[in-house]
Amino acid sequence: MVTLAQFVVAAAAAVYLASWRIALEHRNHRSWDMLVEGVLDGTPRAELRANRSLRAIWALQKRAGIMAEIADYADRNGCTDQATISSIRSNSLAIRFSVWKQWLTRAEG
Repeated sequence: MVTLAQFVVAAAAAVYLASWRIALEHRNHRSWDMLVEGVLDGTPRAELRANRSLRAIWALQKRAGIMAEIADYADRNGCTDQATISSIRSNSLAIRFSVWKQWLTRAEG
């Protein structure tokens, strides 16, 4: 017999998976121009270097995600230069690790 708690957990998991799937579909249908615009929008590079605020660090985190999307887009649409795609993915991960390190450093005090 299914308890109320099991039903709630199953319903929450179903809602989460559905929202994740919708977000994935949305991400996969972004155009090249939309991806490049996402990287270029926001905080200028000089401000990011000078200002290590949480907002500036979060902007770097978002851009790293967009870089990974650019690599995925290029891979899906027939880019044959796998070395460049691999380099973009690697740089994206390096930026994310650096951001996480900054967050942990700030959290420690």
